[in-house]
Amino acid sequence: MDPNDDQIIRQLLDDYLRMYSSRDDRLTESFSEDFSGFTGGGDFLVKDRQAWIAITRQDFAQVKDPIRIELKDVAIQSLADTIAVATSFFTIHLPMKDHVLSRETARLVLIFRKEATDWKIAHSSISIPYYLVREGEVYPLKELVDRNRNLESVVAERTAELHSQNVKLSEAMAKVRTLTGLVPICSACKKIRDDAGFWHQVETYVHDHTDAEFSHGLCPDCIPHYFPKQT
Repeated sequence: MDPNDDQIIRQLLDDYLRMYSSRDDRLTESFSEDFSGFTGGGDFLVKDRQAWIAITRQDFAQVKDPIRIELKDVAIQSLADTIAVATSFFTIHLPMKDHVLSRETARLVLIFRKEATDWKIAHSSISIPYYLVREGEVYPLKELVDRNRNLESVVAERTAELHSQNVKLSEAMAKVRTLTGLVPICSACKKIRDDAGFWHQVETYVHDHTDAEFSHGLCPDCIPHYFPKQT
């Protein structure tokens, strides 16, 4: 291949990737009338230029916003004076949060043929492990949507469970009432002074400030004092 043709083919490949990533319909003008190809998620061979244009436009319609192509490697080969092959490896980054496609390597082979007016793409084959692609898709967007919905459902369920547990915890904490800090108590009668300066029996103060309840009785040391005849 003439060195100038080699540069032309590389430029054609760069133009192809640029127009494809920017979703530029002018890309369809690059295909030869005598065309064949297959898509990354397709199970059929396309043998018609118009059919390939329709697939390209379907691709653009499915993902309307520009995509980002991270080029990894390129090889340009001359098979004849009028035939050249451009092979490229790259990663496709769709304009959405997705970790499946961004980790996959796309392998694109374009066969250029020098025709009467210019070099045209006579064959295009892209190989991507799109095991998730469904009928009518170029990219596995339906699978991504379903997966995101499932994830959102799980998150909602976990959030509801967490809220329920927080409610139970709040209810439990509301029932816990404790006395902390210094409690001013009379050393003689053992009454306790509250924050307003009023004095209360120990039982009254503790009952008002905690959930404790009192049951009255006499300890062994007090029984002789109050009931001497029973000792």
